[in-house]
Amino acid sequence: MQGLNSWMQACTLPRASLVALLLGALNVFSFAPFFIWPLQFLSLAALFLFFLAHPEWNKKQVFLLGFSY
Repeated sequence: MQGLNSWMQACTLPRASLVALLLGALNVFSFAPFFIWPLQFLSLAALFLFFLAHPEWNKKQVFLLGFSY
């Protein structure tokens, strides 16, 4: 867990936005016809971990990350 946290803290905003975009695309597979419902919890948890890893980001940067998701 420590390695994941340090990797998330090292991510810049463009890289974090790309990862959020991929997490959002992964979230689609939790609905019909795939029904891989744990992906929704995992992708949302990863998004919130990005928010927690960067408390120094302002509202505009957090909005961009959430919009990328």
